[in-house]
Amino acid sequence: MLPICELLTEQVLLEHLSEQQIDDVIKQARKSRLLPEVADKILAKPTDKMPMSFQRHLHSASILSNAHQRAISWEFDRIASALEQIDSPVVLLKGAAYLAQNIEHSRRRLYGDIDLLVAHDYLEEVEDRLRWAGWVSTHHNDYDQRYYRKWMHEIPPLQHAKRGSTLDVHHRILPPTARITLPGEPLIDKAIQCEQHPFFFVLSPADQIIHSAAHLFSDGEQDHGLRDLYDIYRLLEHFQADNPQFIELVVERANTLGLSRFMFYALRYVRKFFAPELSLSYEKFCEAKPSNALLTLMDILFTRALVPEHSSCSPTGQGLSQKALYIRGHYLRMPFKLLLPHLLRKAFSTDSKETIR
Repeated sequence: MLPICELLTEQVLLEHLSEQQIDDVIKQARKSRLLPEVADKILAKPTDKMPMSFQRHLHSASILSNAHQRAISWEFDRIASALEQIDSPVVLLKGAAYLAQNIEHSRRRLYGDIDLLVAHDYLEEVEDRLRWAGWVSTHHNDYDQRYYRKWMHEIPPLQHAKRGSTLDVHHRILPPTARITLPGEPLIDKAIQCEQHPFFFVLSPADQIIHSAAHLFSDGEQDHGLRDLYDIYRLLEHFQADNPQFIELVVERANTLGLSRFMFYALRYVRKFFAPELSLSYEKFCEAKPSNALLTLMDILFTRALVPEHSSCSPTGQGLSQKALYIRGHYLRMPFKLLLPHLLRKAFSTDSKETIR
């Protein structure tokens, strides 16, 4: 297990790490956007091994995560004001949902975009109301607009003209062209009103984890993969505290939604990176368990690609594994007859902000 993972799960005490190991963990955490979480673990148990220069980095990370929380909370208020007349649930996804529920690790998380899920029938009205409130599309050329609206699971990203905040408005969680896909409505139907921010809804506990797993293990980019895997680990820990059978419920729900392959990978790599005590019993319940040959290949790729890109821990073949998963992500996203023209268009395009997605 990586030192950063051991520290995050408190399987190694800070005082057992050398100054060099602490320095490596801090650098790995910065690469994987986990530095505020690591800062909390380290600053809670100070040690004489901690140079003042390290402490400054950690305190800075904590200040930054607090600023992110305040900014996101303010955006919640602005979004609610813009969409208050919408007669359909507005569902927060991923990090925004964790913060809105006040899940513990969300208070030490860095945030970028706010992800929303709305029913497809209300998509046009939601976009119009957000536009009137100052959020405008970041993609202006006709090709990108058509690509998002015809082939993707979201409209083009919206950015506020004054504040610069970015919204990703989804109508489903995976592209309609993907080999494994799912409309948004089955998830919205089971969404739960958020107590702390009652205008918004969040996915059911099981669906939050399934969505996070589907996003991580179908996407071709693993830049912050360890952070996303840590999210899944902490969500499992959070919801399992109230229901010891929670993992079985998650696997059953994933089977129902047709997303059990992604859930299998999520549980497998949570076990490898963060929770070696996790029972392997989930394997027999997953309906879409990969073959032994495919699983061997995925282990080679994911156990390398999910590791932070830093010289202290980067395994041999990490770059090749990341490229292979990037290709796999596009293979899962679109059929070849659509993907090839899209890649060629992007390769020679000079007027698009979006590179190869």
